[in-house]
Amino acid sequence: PHGPFHDAPDRFKALYPDPVALPLQPLDEVGDWTRHRDYHALVSHVDDEVGRILRALDAQGLSDETLVIYTSDHGAMGGVAGVAYGKKRHPHDESTRVPFLVRGLGIPMGLDLNTLASSIDVFPTLAGLVDLADRLRVAGSRGARRALSYLESLPGRDLSGHLRNAPNAPEPESVFLMHVTNMNSGSSRPQPIWRGIVTDRYSYVVSDRGEYALWDNAKPRQSDNLVADPAMLPVRVELWNQLDAWLDRAERPFLDTWFEAASSEAIAAWNAEHAVGAAARDRRAARRAAFELLPPQGP
Repeated sequence: PHGPFHDAPDRFKALYPDPVALPLQPLDEVGDWTRHRDYHALVSHVDDEVGRILRALDAQGLSDETLVIYTSDHGAMGGVAGVAYGKKRHPHDESTRVPFLVRGLGIPMGLDLNTLASSIDVFPTLAGLVDLADRLRVAGSRGARRALSYLESLPGRDLSGHLRNAPNAPEPESVFLMHVTNMNSGSSRPQPIWRGIVTDRYSYVVSDRGEYALWDNAKPRQSDNLVADPAMLPVRVELWNQLDAWLDRAERPFLDTWFEAASSEAIAAWNAEHAVGAAARDRRAARRAAFELLPPQGP
């Protein structure tokens, strides 16, 4: 679903006749039930259209050889923290967590995974599901070797073992979150530029103003920001170090137009300069200065 939200067919709006059938979520500070209903009506409409595609694949006998993935680029804040419906670019679960539903190619029906995953993991996982690396090794041509080198250089993880329910599939320790702009926040609460990570227990976010949020994912909703809790200092330090390591791997000069205009030689030189050693340490120091990223301090 994407704004404007009022244009769902009436038959889907009728699925949600009143706030008793579709209550506002507990952290919604906007309280626009009509917009809330319209959003969910569009979700049901999308679900109905996806069903048409799946039934067509079944009818044509193509389901066994077709991988179907349903996902989204972002969620919607839905009134949480006073942010209007449909808005994104916030580190909250409502904005950053998205559906990822997969069917086909031997993936067990009904498998429900809690594995940490990010959008950068999608392509490596797709490649793993079709055994692309092994096929490229067998092909052995120059083009295949170049493709294999590219595949092995990707920053994302191959999570195909999890989708196949393979035993002892490696569990990611954390995933990295970021957004470089809040350009269309409009009348919503403005959001600072931030970086964050999610582990199986916590979500931790820093901004250019310092530490921003620490949420305990064991609790049902992100209603309690623990970032100022002195008892959480050891956790904050550990998560800060993990985030700092992510930034070493993830930060690139995508924040301005230089990258778009630079030649491939200039980009290669930049990557070589910032890869290891003293240059990497200098980059970390500069980034800390820009983000005021200093390790959390106790009282």
